[in-house]
Amino acid sequence: INLAHIDLEKLLYRVTNAKNRGKITSDDKSEEVKAEILHKNNSIKVKLKLRGSYLDHVRADKWSFRVTVRNDDTLLGMRKFSLSSPETRNHIHEWIFQKALNIENLISLRYKFVEVYLNGKKLGIYALEEFFDKRLIENNKLREGLLVKPDVFNSKGQVYVYQENKMDKKTALKNSLVRLNKSLKLLHSGNIDIGTVFDINKAAKYFALSSIFGGQHGHLPANYVAYYNPISSLLEPIGYDSNVGRKVENYGGLIQSNNNTYHADIFSPKSSIALLFDDEKFNKLYIQNLKKMIDDSYQENLFKIIDYEMTENLKVLYREYPFFNYFKNDYLKSNIESVSYTHLRAHETVLDLVCSLLLEKK
Repeated sequence: INLAHIDLEKLLYRVTNAKNRGKITSDDKSEEVKAEILHKNNSIKVKLKLRGSYLDHVRADKWSFRVTVRNDDTLLGMRKFSLSSPETRNHIHEWIFQKALNIENLISLRYKFVEVYLNGKKLGIYALEEFFDKRLIENNKLREGLLVKPDVFNSKGQVYVYQENKMDKKTALKNSLVRLNKSLKLLHSGNIDIGTVFDINKAAKYFALSSIFGGQHGHLPANYVAYYNPISSLLEPIGYDSNVGRKVENYGGLIQSNNNTYHADIFSPKSSIALLFDDEKFNKLYIQNLKKMIDDSYQENLFKIIDYEMTENLKVLYREYPFFNYFKNDYLKSNIESVSYTHLRAHETVLDLVCSLLLEKK
C-alpha cells in the first residue's frame, strides 16, 4: 500500500485520538484517503479508512483498514474488502467458519491471509475479508439484491441498506426495498409470520453453524447482515463479524439463554432473531441441523474438505506467528458438548429420553 505522507498523517491523527480516547469512533473512521495498492505488478487505485471499534485494530502500527477499489476496478475480484490483523478475527478460525458456510451453500465471504507493506514498511500478515458489495452476491452465484441489517431501522422505520445511494438508477432494487420494508412492518405488527420474510431453511443452518462455532457477536443488530433474494423475496443471513472460535459456556451459553452476555441486545423488541426462535418450524430445522453438525462424521468431513487450503493458509500465518498453537482452545469440542447436554436434551420429549436410555442399555 502506498500513501501520500499527508494522508498517512491524517490517519495517524485519527489513530492517536482513538488511543487517547480508548475507542475508535465513527468520526475516526470517516477519514477516507486515496492510496495505491501494488499487487503482482499491477497498480490499483483505492480509497481506504480505519475500521473496527476497539484498540486491537490500531495496535502499534498495524492498523485495520476498510478498502474500496476506485474506477470500477477490482482486486482479487473484490471492490470492497477489509484488511485486519488476524488476531482481531481469531486467526484461522474465521476462515474455517466461512468455508463451513460455503459448504452448507450459505452466503460466504472471500477470505484469505496476505502480507502487507505500507510505504515500503513491512506490517506483517493481515486477514483480507470481503465486504458488502454486489460482487459478493455474484461470487455466491446469486442475483443482485439488497444487503441489509434486518434489525436496524431509521427514524422512518425503514431498514438499513448498504449502498442505498447507488440504488437511484436501479428500479428493481428500489422495488425490492419497498417490498421488504412492507414485509418487515407487517412482520413486526404480527400480521405475517417469520417464514414469509426469512428463508427458514437457510436461517436454521446458519444459526446452527454459528452455535457450533461460537459465533455470537455477528448476531448483534449492528453486525447482523442479510441478503434479500429478489427471486424468493426472502432474507438470507450472511456470516460476518462473527467472532467465532469462542466457547459458548464463557458467554453464559447459547444466545437463546437469558444468561448469555449478548442475549438482551440480540433479543430486543424489534429483533427478527427473536421471532425466528419463537417459530416452531424454524426450531425444528435448527435442532435437526444441530444434531447433524455435532456428529463426529460431520466435523471429520468438514476438515477433510478444507484440509489442503487450511494448511496453505496456516503456512502464511506461521510466517508471523511461528509458535502459536491455533487449535489449543478446542472450542468446537466444548461447544458440541454444550449444545448436546444443555440444548438438545431440553427439546427431547419423555419418549425420546426413554428410547435413548433403552438404546444405551443395549
